[in-house]
Amino acid sequence: MIYNYKFSPAIAILIGFSAFTGVGCSEEKSADTTTSTKNVGDQENITLAEDIYENIQVLNGTPAIHLTGVMNYFWNSLGTHCAHCHVLGKDGWKMESDEKEAKRTARRMISMVKNINKEYFGGGNRINCFTCHRGSLEPVKFMQLPGNAMTFSEYRNRVALSIPSLDDVLAQYQEAVGINNSKENSGIISFEGTFKDASGWRSQHYQIYINDSDNYLFTAAVLGDKPDTTTYGFTDDSTWIKKGTSVQRADDHLAYDVKSFLRLLNFRDLLSDVKDLTIVRVDSVDGEKVAVIKRPIDEFRWEEFYISSESGLPLKRIVYTKTPVVIYTIEAAFGDYREVDGILIAHNFVYENGNSFTSGLFKIKSVKFGIDENDVSFSPPE
Repeated sequence: MIYNYKFSPAIAILIGFSAFTGVGCSEEKSADTTTSTKNVGDQENITLAEDIYENIQVLNGTPAIHLTGVMNYFWNSLGTHCAHCHVLGKDGWKMESDEKEAKRTARRMISMVKNINKEYFGGGNRINCFTCHRGSLEPVKFMQLPGNAMTFSEYRNRVALSIPSLDDVLAQYQEAVGINNSKENSGIISFEGTFKDASGWRSQHYQIYINDSDNYLFTAAVLGDKPDTTTYGFTDDSTWIKKGTSVQRADDHLAYDVKSFLRLLNFRDLLSDVKDLTIVRVDSVDGEKVAVIKRPIDEFRWEEFYISSESGLPLKRIVYTKTPVVIYTIEAAFGDYREVDGILIAHNFVYENGNSFTSGLFKIKSVKFGIDENDVSFSPPE
């Protein structure tokens, strides 16, 4: 049996599925529906959106696990909300309904974008909703003056920027963070803290364990009048959820999104596969010069690390996911670095996935290194 995440506040806050994001623009099909599958990265047999949701017409071929990100992208590109296109009735969302003209218009616009990309850009994702809408329901028609033209000195400085070598950036990063040849760069780490979502809906207490095999154990406890605690486990062999005494397998959609979020917080991950890293450009974050390091994740995803040229500390991490319609992102901005056992750890993470219910501020209260493997089990409880 697959745990139904739609009714868990702990999961809803983190992932923003169903009632909050209008995942999939449709209702789920019955369980006996025959499904086709497609491999997505390290996940096998990923179900497509049209296999489990009703009335998918122009998002065909999109893996179901990516549909929430696509919906969040539409939402933000037009500066609106799920209810602009989807019907919210007394009994909940009717995602499959075509009652609203806005949804029918959205389909025409998606088809237009796909056709332009196919005709002029070889099928890539070069243009999308945001290209014209810029966060507004109406496409932006006029440039606001003054524009973004550079002064000559700004142009000269931009041209003069040199891209540092990857070895130099990584060496500076290791020295700044303090994990070069450190025993704390292996074994199990725990993070404990709180999360406040951007909408102000609810707060959470969380506990995260990460080992050097990219396994995760994550407990999220919703605080307030209706407490709700959920534990997630992710290993190479299993993905599971525990609520109360019930332990069940997590479905691919939920497991994909939760683990994608957890990967953003794994500060050791930058050095896990150096051979795939490349320096792609020099940029800035809040006026601070950064070197941007790119790494592929799988066929559909890649990520960028923004490393400060001044301090060597990571300031931001962005994961890009390519779908048949858009490229959407999730990201974490890091701040409030403090020393823990000789290592600088960011104690503030601003997480952003385009959904105010699931984006927000993570504050770390404690970090522990070198936890005994016998004290933490990443496997499902018996």
